[in-house]
Amino acid sequence: MLMESQASLFGLDNSNRDFTKADAWGKNQFNSSFPAALSCYLDHQGLAANYIISDISIDIEKNQSPFLLHPIWKTIGKSPKLSENCLDVFVWSDAAFAWFISQVSKSDNAATQITRQTRTSIWLYKMLLDICNHGRCDYKDIIDKLSYNTRNDKAFASAGNITNPYMSCVNLTSPRITKDEIKNIILGGGQNLLSPERRFDAIIFNSPELFS
Repeated sequence: MLMESQASLFGLDNSNRDFTKADAWGKNQFNSSFPAALSCYLDHQGLAANYIISDISIDIEKNQSPFLLHPIWKTIGKSPKLSENCLDVFVWSDAAFAWFISQVSKSDNAATQITRQTRTSIWLYKMLLDICNHGRCDYKDIIDKLSYNTRNDKAFASAGNITNPYMSCVNLTSPRITKDEIKNIILGGGQNLLSPERRFDAIIFNSPELFS
């Protein structure tokens, strides 16, 4: 008799999350676990992630390290339907993302107060300064003390029209993983444990045909 497979995500065999339980499929958990599984799947298919680095100087270029995993999931316009080619992964290096923060934080010359983007740039500068001077930084203390009367539960969000100039390539307009491959990443009926609160997980939850 064949055993029915348990809910899981491709490649995440040693995760500290138990994907057989619904708690591991909440919006925040899924939005961080699925990109990791998607990256494992890309690697299994022999596909490298799209790597964004800074080319400010040769020295910086040689010493950059991967820093931020940035998955993309495309839909057909604003409809709740996935494009045929809908998934891919971009990775920002530490230097590239620091450069990006510095650019978006100064984009609004008419701002009369410190925006979330500017505050994030200040946080980053203070953290790097403390690391240079003391070999470490207390990031919680920096965030709490430099809040500038704005809620500090998040740094900032950036719309696609802001990130697109940095990510523009064929794999952005035509991602390499198709919607038919989602069933190879979400395994064992895991899609049925989703509690959709975001657009992407809601589309998956309401698209049982993807797993037939």
